[in-house]
Amino acid sequence: MKNTILITLIAGLLFSCSGRTSQPVNQQAAPSNSFTVKVDSLLEVYENNNEFMGSVSFIKNGKIIHSYATGYTNIITQAKASIDTRYRIGSISKTFTAVLTFQAIELGHIQLNYTIEKYFPEIVNSNKITFADLLQH
Repeated sequence: MKNTILITLIAGLLFSCSGRTSQPVNQQAAPSNSFTVKVDSLLEVYENNNEFMGSVSFIKNGKIIHSYATGYTNIITQAKASIDTRYRIGSISKTFTAVLTFQAIELGHIQLNYTIEKYFPEIVNSNKITFADLLQH
């Protein structure tokens, strides 16, 4: 759970750009605890220093417990972002793929030097391509 929250927060921070408008948004009534206060405080510092624009949601037991959105969906038109704003993921999926690959390694399901032919036999030279090769691509 902590890893998921950390990855989500990092992903949001990677989508930084200038030109912000502040607007914390709660999809559900946020629990009044120090966690949400600390999260909002951290994101507001990034936002005020023009280092963050995006949306962050925290999920507990399958339910959204707190959401925060700031910035614009379009800087030129000044259309404000909301918790429903969709973002292009760009190359961030490479990071998630690497994390999931290393989790599989930690669990003993694969090793970096394993070839991919067991999983993708239809790929040419799959008997020569390793997980390490894919991660270094």
